[in-house]
Amino acid sequence: MPIEDIEKAIVSVRTFLTKGVFEAFDGVQTFEPQVGWAPVVEAWRIVHTNNHLLDEAQRTIIDTAFSELQDDLNNMIGILRAAAASDEDANADTPTRHRTIRNLELALEKTSLRFGESARQFQDMLSTHETASVINQYGNTYMGDHFSNISNSVVLNKSMAKKVVNQFKERSDNDLASFIEELSVVVERSGDKEAGELLDQLNEELDRDEPRKSLLKRTWDGLVDVLPSVAKIAGATAALAKLFG
Repeated sequence: MPIEDIEKAIVSVRTFLTKGVFEAFDGVQTFEPQVGWAPVVEAWRIVHTNNHLLDEAQRTIIDTAFSELQDDLNNMIGILRAAAASDEDANADTPTRHRTIRNLELALEKTSLRFGESARQFQDMLSTHETASVINQYGNTYMGDHFSNISNSVVLNKSMAKKVVNQFKERSDNDLASFIEELSVVVERSGDKEAGELLDQLNEELDRDEPRKSLLKRTWDGLVDVLPSVAKIAGATAALAKLFG
């Protein structure tokens, strides 16, 4: 899942800062960020590719964390360049080498603490956000059963939701099946009974031989008013276009 990819990318950066960064200090690669800092570059690529799945607050934390990280890494490059510009051999066992290592250790400690704090804030937001770990990209293939995340629901009619999902799957409308299933998980996790009633109403209408599009739209608008986060589910726009179009 893309959200998990973002989490893994953040972990890879923290691992790099704690032990992998010194492996890049070979006297050459350190001055080529795209090479020496490859783990960071790859992590940023993953985050940037999937940041549309995050809300504004989450994006702000991540963007700030990587911006500060870039500044800190550039500072480390400056430390190494200053050492290389000295008259002493920075790779020899000299005072210059010792100062360089100590300065790098201090810079790394500061960077690790700052990035680590941002990572913790981001993880806390994910763990408390009702859409955490259930938002994904919809394609032509759907894998998994998110209804396994809903048991003994007191918020929504699970059997009706699953019936509608299965009907979409039988018609090969996998994107709509995925949308309703994801929507059900988000509503259930919210604990909002009014949102559950609106979702039940939506599913009951979808179960009709000829669903009334105007009623579907009014029900969806009401659901968004009660639980705005449902509008942020990845693939919602395309799915709604099919339902209302």
